[in-house]
Amino acid sequence: MVRKSTINLGLGLSAVALGAAGLVGWSALANQHASDQAVRELRGANEELAGAIQGAAEAARLRATELAALRVVRAAVETDSATFTDLAHGNPHFMARPDETVEYFQTRDAGALPLLRVPSAGPALSAAKRVDAAGAAVQVIEVAPVSPIYPGFPGGTVAVARRIDASPLVVRLAVRGLDAHIGSEGSLAVESTRSQSVGIEAERVGYGLLGLALIGLAALVFSIRPRREPTERILAELAPPPTDRTQLLGGRYRLFRRLGGSGSAEVHLALSFQLPGEADEVALKIFRDVSPSVSEQFLHAAQALSRVSHPNLVQVLDFGALGGLCFVAMEYVDGWNLEALLGELRARQEPMPLEYVLTIGLDLCRGLDAAHRAVDEQGMPLKLVHGDVRPSNVLIARNCTVKLIDFAGVDPKTGKHPRDYTAPEQYHGRPLSERSDVYAVGAVLHELLTGSHARFRIVGPHVGRRGLFSRPRVSSLRPEVPTRLDAVIGRALAHAPGDRYGSCRELAADLERATDATSAPGGVGDWAGGLRHLSRLIITGRKQ
Repeated sequence: MVRKSTINLGLGLSAVALGAAGLVGWSALANQHASDQAVRELRGANEELAGAIQGAAEAARLRATELAALRVVRAAVETDSATFTDLAHGNPHFMARPDETVEYFQTRDAGALPLLRVPSAGPALSAAKRVDAAGAAVQVIEVAPVSPIYPGFPGGTVAVARRIDASPLVVRLAVRGLDAHIGSEGSLAVESTRSQSVGIEAERVGYGLLGLALIGLAALVFSIRPRREPTERILAELAPPPTDRTQLLGGRYRLFRRLGGSGSAEVHLALSFQLPGEADEVALKIFRDVSPSVSEQFLHAAQALSRVSHPNLVQVLDFGALGGLCFVAMEYVDGWNLEALLGELRARQEPMPLEYVLTIGLDLCRGLDAAHRAVDEQGMPLKLVHGDVRPSNVLIARNCTVKLIDFAGVDPKTGKHPRDYTAPEQYHGRPLSERSDVYAVGAVLHELLTGSHARFRIVGPHVGRRGLFSRPRVSSLRPEVPTRLDAVIGRALAHAPGDRYGSCRELAADLERATDATSAPGGVGDWAGGLRHLSRLIITGRKQ
């Protein structure tokens, strides 16, 4: 009996010893497997992170190069920090994109002088450190030199930083038992693994002859595997924000910011890459869903207008049609819209000074006269008529130049124009002429002087079923307006085309005589000072 018990005890001890030995061996294999698995998971995560860093670095490098090539940036780095901040205020070129930080420096003998950081919060960028890791994010910094516009002036540099969120990769590794973090070189590193800890604990318990119970527990633990997330989803989460590089039109333009438009017509601030290594700012107007017949008319009108070059007309630089899409690239005017200036003055119940009204009127007449007198290569008149002169189509640049935009012929989506500025013959569907633009200029000047477009209706058998609209005399709404200027605007607003000025050149001549008759100096300096006053009203009104 004792012998049998001894045998049974020996068998039991042998079984326990074999179990313990098996557990020790299994623990060693489990530790090795966990180490190999950790290496594979870490390698895969670092490859994904390296791809994201490379993409972000390329995007930051392109962005820094674009900013360094802009003329406004090249001019700004030649100033001091305070002037640079004033120039950048409200300017879209100095606005940072999401997950992006931009810093501008001026080159000095003693080193780089910081000028502006956008956004202003946070520490300064280190131009010498390409990859900056913090927490679960990686910041990639790229630098581009800014060459001065004028010889002898200091140049500068533009530093662009892109932030990559690596937290999805850290979470994925944590699910697999890896405690990962971002190292100083921008790569993932692992301190320890829960799998290795479980294996070591199982080995210790196995030496304590508790291997059989822990084998089942360890098998249960290792049988529970987290579901592997798709690699595409991780890459999508780590990928840098989409850049405007994908928004190409015919391979020539990159859309930068939407300026306005509605429906099927949009206006974008874009960068033109017509010449290698150069990026020019343009205003790109895009029309969608254009029929083939209308597209052909658009190309003909745009080609004719591209032959006209005048300081008071926005220059047409390029145009084209792609399927049902038409586009025209125009000179970008950095300034203010006359309708916005007029609206702010009207809200403050302030009249526009006479000299400013006359300056705007003269510039509009000069630009329109250049368009009316334009000829083709054979010397034949192009017969261009604007057909849509109104305050919203008048821009005033920061250098105080008045610019007229949006000829009706190059707008395939042109519909009914505002009746406030439409000549009677245009309102009744009759052909347009130079005198139609004369009427529109008179209507704009009337509104600038009076602050309103009040009209009264004329009815009777001699005016047709639709009737006509007439405006009160300017002097009845603003008595200080000289009689000669009142008469000039009244003639420009005559109902019959034959009673108006025959051309914008004639209207400009009478406006100049009216300018000489006013007591206001009307000089360029006064106009520039007034424009700065009006622009401050616009900025103040937006902040309120």
